[in-house]
Amino acid sequence: MSASDREVVNSGSSEPVVPTEMGRLPTRTKLMLRILSASDLLLRRFPVLTRVVNSRLSSRLRRLIVPDVVLAARADESRTVSFRVKDVELVAPAHYMWLYLHRDYEPLLVSWLKRRLPIGGSVVDVGAHIGYLSIVMSHAIGASGHVTALEPDATNRSYLRENLRRNGATNVQVLELAASNQTGSRDFHLTASSDSHGFYDHPLTPTVSLVSVPTARLDELVRPPIDLVKVDVEGAELDVLDGMAALLESDDLRSLVVEWTPACQIRAGHAIEELPSRLRELGYELTVFDDIQGRVRSVAEVVTLWNAGRLDDGWYSNLVCERTRPKPVPS
Repeated sequence: MSASDREVVNSGSSEPVVPTEMGRLPTRTKLMLRILSASDLLLRRFPVLTRVVNSRLSSRLRRLIVPDVVLAARADESRTVSFRVKDVELVAPAHYMWLYLHRDYEPLLVSWLKRRLPIGGSVVDVGAHIGYLSIVMSHAIGASGHVTALEPDATNRSYLRENLRRNGATNVQVLELAASNQTGSRDFHLTASSDSHGFYDHPLTPTVSLVSVPTARLDELVRPPIDLVKVDVEGAELDVLDGMAALLESDDLRSLVVEWTPACQIRAGHAIEELPSRLRELGYELTVFDDIQGRVRSVAEVVTLWNAGRLDDGWYSNLVCERTRPKPVPS
């Protein structure tokens, strides 16, 4: 990993407070960053473990293992940091620095997006969060293209807008609502982790509060031609598909990317096979991007692994859906 690929820029203020690039950190520190990053999901699922580690490990020993600033970031996820991931600069809660420092974020998907999206294309980002993929897609389609980014949470939108500004993504329009199967409003779970908000209880992080957010069907928001719709809504993916029936019937919509988290589907009241089955019925060929393990899988393989208990609740993937054959004709 080159120094230019991972650089912590600053932390909530105008002056850098984090040790320059990952490449300049001591080998011991880099090793611990990777170990601690790999265990971060476990710490999020069981917060008591964080308290145990902090109480049993002396402050002197912790400082020998990792810099004070890294400990502070892990201890206070509300802290804001700014860091660079390849050609994208992000402002985000400090927690997300851990996700980017030790590995690429969804490299299979990012590589596919850069290859697949045409200059001047039209893209819809449902569940834009802090905007990393919105920016990747904005850069891929160029200034003549257009991204419509939907994000219902106000805090996430503030990061999203700032990240768009920093990266010159002027071709992105932000909509302050959630895509759903109906237009109106709906209860929305704000969880302990901002990447896990949604219409349903999340299997990994508790709901902190319920708020009402405006909703709309995608069919009422966008019109074809659309090159890609990306959906990441923590278990409500089928609701979004129900609200874009006309768009899905359009031959102009060639591709979708839909996050598939089996545990979230179960929380939403669905069998894990229901989402990929619906997409296949619509005439799409599916490829499973498992960016956690860095490999491409089939739907059948995932179902087998899940039923055998070899995938945990934190496992997720992206279903890359491409229409390579005519839509089935209803009988």
